[in-house]
Amino acid sequence: MYIFTLEHLEEVVGKIKFYKLHVNGVCLYEDFCEQIIRDSNLKKQLITIISRMDDIANLRRLDHTKFKDITLAKGSVKEFEIKTNDLRVYLIKEEFTGNIIFSGGRKNSQQKDINKFRTLKEAYLRSKQ
Repeated sequence: MYIFTLEHLEEVVGKIKFYKLHVNGVCLYEDFCEQIIRDSNLKKQLITIISRMDDIANLRRLDHTKFKDITLAKGSVKEFEIKTNDLRVYLIKEEFTGNIIFSGGRKNSQQKDINKFRTLKEAYLRSKQ
């Protein structure tokens, strides 16, 4: 069983709030960011991801190559992917909360990362019932 908590993402300021999801006390997004920071080749792309979150928070439109709806046809909660050349961040939009960041990943593990994201999303939504 998972225990989920949300933490406001302080780096992103705007009308739409962003939250990091913690699963059993661990934030997969923070783990992802720490891993990318250690890999100096991708730091700029991580900064770009955060900049795109800021754009979204301030209601600026982004091209679908940067911010993409990846919701399945029968999905009840909107799923999104923020992306750069090599990095991806996965989140949902919750009506009364804002955007909840689940995790991040690299382009070369995209499908595996999306599957993990969707599994966590379903568990998170079930925990709220």
